[in-house]
Amino acid sequence: MIELPLHQLPSYLDWFPRSDAGQAALAEHVMTTSRGRLWADRADRPCTVAVSCGGHLLLSGDPGALRPSALAPLARHYVLAPSGFLPALSRGLDRVTSWERMVYVRQERPACRVHRAG
Repeated sequence: MIELPLHQLPSYLDWFPRSDAGQAALAEHVMTTSRGRLWADRADRPCTVAVSCGGHLLLSGDPGALRPSALAPLARHYVLAPSGFLPALSRGLDRVTSWERMVYVRQERPACRVHRAG
């Protein structure tokens, strides 16, 4: 994976789940705060993209597009990805452990939201 300039994140927001809580809200958090990193398997027309911040990472796209060595920059992150990424993650990283999480969702509206076109 290579790092892309963070100002390109709006182009990839639709690749990630929309959420008000938990790790799935990471893309909106990075977009709002400009704190974090954007990754892709290649600079031009990527097949796989990731966004990371604070040791957490969202991974999206085509798991088949990843070479095992490409995942090295993503090591030591808590990864949220579709189950199809598990074989690629297991091949590319030394230690992959499944971890189920529970997220408490407050019934109040968030203070701000990132507007997504479309």
